[in-house]
Amino acid sequence: MRAFFLAKQRVDEQVEPLLKRFDQQLLQQQKLVDVLGFLSPAILVNEALNAIAGTDSRRFVAFKTQTEVFHNSWREHFAPRIKDNLATTADDLEALPRWHWIELPASDVNWRVGSRILLFLILVAGFGTVALARSARGPVI
Repeated sequence: MRAFFLAKQRVDEQVEPLLKRFDQQLLQQQKLVDVLGFLSPAILVNEALNAIAGTDSRRFVAFKTQTEVFHNSWREHFAPRIKDNLATTADDLEALPRWHWIELPASDVNWRVGSRILLFLILVAGFGTVALARSARGPVI
């Protein structure tokens, strides 16, 4: 068990920088979508629905970050016991790290959803106004 733990720890140390880079790139991609999303009504609706469902990239990164913090506390709890070949007792169970999800502030989610819906409605109103103005001039064909 000790050899497996040490090998896993080395793998985690090598993979961790790659995962952090992935998360940073994901957030950069999301910022680009936030800036250019108004060009596509489909992106606006998709982003709003993802935020409502709780499956948007910001929430994913928040979940992943909190999971990594929990994983590290779990590892810190067991590492000395594994290295010293100590068995876990019933009393040790109370000291186990516990997972606590911290939800993103509702105001952030409401802002992301509301701004996308508002922008979508502005685009629809703009296209509708152009279509009505053109149709008032007579037949298009």
